[in-house]
Amino acid sequence: MAGRPPKPAVLRVIDSGGKVRSRDRDRVAREPRPTRPVGAPPKYLTAAQRGLWNRIVRAAPEGLLCALDAHLIEAVAVLAAARQTLLEQFIASSCNALATSADGRPVLVATLREYRRLTDQLVVLARELGFSPAARTRIHVLPPKPLDDPLAEFLTPAR
Repeated sequence: MAGRPPKPAVLRVIDSGGKVRSRDRDRVAREPRPTRPVGAPPKYLTAAQRGLWNRIVRAAPEGLLCALDAHLIEAVAVLAAARQTLLEQFIASSCNALATSADGRPVLVATLREYRRLTDQLVVLARELGFSPAARTRIHVLPPKPLDDPLAEFLTPAR
């Protein structure tokens, strides 16, 4: 499919001032709304990767992530753990200063190039999951369900 990806129906609603236009009504109704929760991290991940998985799931707003996002969360956890390990090795090594070329310009060592590559991949994946300010503008999260509180009707002010 060539060209720009279609604008999500939620953005169309926002652009039209909060009203669903008649031509967008059908599209809004057809947009999938997955409801299954993410679940536990896969058993084959290392302890550090499972910790990152849990941190990502806890940091996400309620209703943002679902079971369909598990492969993206796994990729973020694996890349973030590799990036963290790489940085720890770089800091612990004796050559953690930047190398310089013959003319005195700083040169990135291979470790820092790999660190930058992993960071770039993480930024792309984080954008897909809605973990950047720009990506959050495209996301619609359903409001949390109200608690079944028997006193709520007596304690809420009348309108």
